[in-house]
Amino acid sequence: MRRLLVLVVLTVALATCDRQSAQDQATSVEPPATVATSAEPPATATSSATSIEPTDGLTGIGATKINSVWNATHQADDRFILGTVYDNGRYYAVIHNGRITSYSMHLPDGTSQAKARAIAISELPADARSVWRANLDACVEEAFSSKSLKEALGMSDVLIGFLTDGSESYDPSNVNDLYLEAGAYPTPSDAPGC
Repeated sequence: MRRLLVLVVLTVALATCDRQSAQDQATSVEPPATVATSAEPPATATSSATSIEPTDGLTGIGATKINSVWNATHQADDRFILGTVYDNGRYYAVIHNGRITSYSMHLPDGTSQAKARAIAISELPADARSVWRANLDACVEEAFSSKSLKEALGMSDVLIGFLTDGSESYDPSNVNDLYLEAGAYPTPSDAPGC
């Protein structure tokens, strides 16, 4: 529960910074920097600029936010601060800085550990491999490593926390909440715990 509160506070802070940055850019009197550096006609420069979209295949953790890869597969929930909650509350506390670096997910009550793990793994790049797993009283944490994430984010690890929301102890037959967070988690002692 403490972790959820911290994620919500961070999400609000980042959203506020993103909003302020967008306002600063909108009120700037400096002309925009020229992107195209070749002597090609504008039509060619525009078509090549649209092909800059990353082709790394990341649609969950590590997906681009700016170029809408995340937004193409997730529907923003306008009842909350823009960019923090998606798919009618399924994804929440979304943190991004050009790419998605952290988020939590609500799962249906009664979701088994095996099903929750399969859902979490589907959010990772195809090359992600489990590095370690720790069974704690209030959750299970598992770290994965991915070369694709290292190239996209500069961080190769993703920590996944499996939780039973509304309970002080973890119930593997009722994993109704999980979080994914990119970072450096080579050993269980590097993880924050539940």
